[in-house]
Amino acid sequence: MHFLKGHMGGNTILLLSRQELGAEKDLLERVLRFCSPEVLGCHEAGILEKTSSPEALKIRIAARASRAYISACGGLTQVLGKALGTTDLGKAYGLDIPERGPFAVLLHTEGGQVRLRIERDEKETVTWTDMSSFVSELLASGIEPMNIREIPLLRVGKFLVIRGEDLEEALPGADVTHLDHATRRTIEALQAEFLALRPQASKDVALYDHKGRGPSFLRVTFPHWLPENHIEPACGTGTVAIGMAVLHHASDSRFSDSEAVTFSMESGGSPGLEGPDRTSLKLVLEKGQVREAAFSHSLVELTARGEIIEGGGKAS
Repeated sequence: MHFLKGHMGGNTILLLSRQELGAEKDLLERVLRFCSPEVLGCHEAGILEKTSSPEALKIRIAARASRAYISACGGLTQVLGKALGTTDLGKAYGLDIPERGPFAVLLHTEGGQVRLRIERDEKETVTWTDMSSFVSELLASGIEPMNIREIPLLRVGKFLVIRGEDLEEALPGADVTHLDHATRRTIEALQAEFLALRPQASKDVALYDHKGRGPSFLRVTFPHWLPENHIEPACGTGTVAIGMAVLHHASDSRFSDSEAVTFSMESGGSPGLEGPDRTSLKLVLEKGQVREAAFSHSLVELTARGEIIEGGGKAS
């Protein structure tokens, strides 16, 4: 089976062909095995499938932390956009991609339709991912303020969203920026109690504070599952959840009369709340409520391509 591997600011992604994967039986477990640290070390995998349209792909997304198929993964769409814009991957799936200039691809996912806008010039390829279907998913699930261990939290859909300032107040002397031992143990405890209270949620944690540099007044990281040291320095769905949390917490009316809000978030490069990369998020509002979202990340790279050989229940 051929594979393509890449990352978005440290969020590692594996792309596979549904046709080459064969039978549906044990498919998820096999794909998660490919993602394991012992094989290709990826956070999520995208199983790509051809459609009848020259402008669309079907994709199923498997997540290592959740050990399940998930509805959306922004990092995967960014890596896929890079691959479609710079390699011959699109030809294998019958996509009509021009040799030069921008183009769009529609993804059919379990969470709805996701449109990619891929912009190219001689220097770079930038992908804008429409996350509006994920916004609808979050709004349908709801936004819920919570308090666990006397620390204020916010459930945004399936996400547990934590403000770094609230952790610092609860843990005087802890190094929240670099996620020291005390901070990690606290996040683990908060997540465990959160999942006990809301078992329908997922192993998705978004952490942010307001200490970014330059235009990025926000710093973000995503310690989804610390028992296995699963930390994603960048996360597209988590970025949307944080943007919605920031609007929810806003104590004034600066956003209520806006039709659109743009955030630049400092992320990537390390597990903690600092990094050299930027995640750009655009939110379209209606009466102060988020209705549409799109994001792009400053560092997306393809890192490996090759073949996976299975035998005796193992992959190499």
